[in-house]
Amino acid sequence: MLKEKKIIILIALCALVFRLCLFVIGSVKEERFLYADSIRYLTTAKGIIQNGIMKPDGNSVDMLSAPLYPLFCALLLKIFSSIKAIMLIQNLLGMIICILVYRLGKAVFGRKVGYIASFIYAVDILSVIHTNTLQTETLFTLFFISSIYLFILFLNKQKIKYLIFSSFLLGISVMTREVAMYFFLIGIISLIIKYSKKMKLLFSYAVLYMFIFLMLPFIWSYKNYIYTKTFALNYKAEIALYASIFSQSELAKTKGDYGEIWAKYVKEIDDLYNKYENKNIWLNELRKKISNKIISEPTLFIKGYTKGMIRMLINVPRAEFVFITGLPYSGRLGFLLDYADFNNVLNVIKQMHPIVILFVIYSLFINFTLLIFSLKTFFSFFEFNQKKKLLTCFLFLVVIYFVLLSTGSNAVSRFKVPIIPVLCILAGSGIYGKDI
Repeated sequence: MLKEKKIIILIALCALVFRLCLFVIGSVKEERFLYADSIRYLTTAKGIIQNGIMKPDGNSVDMLSAPLYPLFCALLLKIFSSIKAIMLIQNLLGMIICILVYRLGKAVFGRKVGYIASFIYAVDILSVIHTNTLQTETLFTLFFISSIYLFILFLNKQKIKYLIFSSFLLGISVMTREVAMYFFLIGIISLIIKYSKKMKLLFSYAVLYMFIFLMLPFIWSYKNYIYTKTFALNYKAEIALYASIFSQSELAKTKGDYGEIWAKYVKEIDDLYNKYENKNIWLNELRKKISNKIISEPTLFIKGYTKGMIRMLINVPRAEFVFITGLPYSGRLGFLLDYADFNNVLNVIKQMHPIVILFVIYSLFINFTLLIFSLKTFFSFFEFNQKKKLLTCFLFLVVIYFVLLSTGSNAVSRFKVPIIPVLCILAGSGIYGKDI
């Protein structure tokens, strides 16, 4: 037991040191921590500090978003008045997630797989990068993986306290990022498999799981209804899907600049948003346009979605890395996108800084390690005993759920962050390669 604690403490410290190295580099300028959606979260957090409440400002659809991460940022800004403080806390959370990966790996496959999985997570560069950006990924991953771990404990030990806390943390996860909204269905499927011969028990567990999970999202949805006349948790999914499929459609015909085309459609969404006082009408109009586009160009949608899934799993966060480190950005590669140009790709690679090239090689090594050894676990599935089959199936359903719901044709590598702990565990099982 003492040896086990020493090993996991060393791995956790390794995770922290690895993350702090990037933090120190980024600390030269606080702006380096503000990547992609960061400005929106920071603006919302400052609005919470000033106004004491979180509500749409009537001018930007981005202001209506899941509340917990902006509240988290607002609390830390109120106490420390520094973005660096938020990053330091996120680095500590990253270390806690590393410990959770060990605990979860141990619960499913055993102690040695837990060690392997936690070490892979400690050195996974995508997790390291997004621990050092002001975005939802780290906080969401903490809540979500905690929920999964407690659910696994419930399946192992049948203690109802684990089911209660797991469903509550899943609700907290949804309040951080709405992508987990339908994940309770994966939990219900697992309960059905586990208790298929005990219908009364199954019904009571399923109802309890759903009721506790839905409490917080329902409260937030009702708040949204007061301001916008719609119970939608968040508009971001529709906005991203609209901009994505319309941009891909135009790119396939014009080969224009992706960034400019994307910005054009986001502005179109904003204009449509400001047109309607009742935001439910706006949301229905947006959904109608999306449905009509998918129906009129199904092949383009399927092609873009498939590419998005592949890109999400293998993409390298090169742009984020150079943004945080301040290294020169040599241009966009555009792999698996309609505007990719082979000659341009070669020019971009030639102009890359040597450190960036090493970073890309290392990232690809980690990506393919996770994929190849997770697949090895998948093909070993039928060799497991009945109990391990259920737990392994649950973990694979976690991955499938996120790949399907987080993708879209505009998928980026950061969408993979919440499932990296699960991939580390599945890969750890493949690497250890024994029936534990």
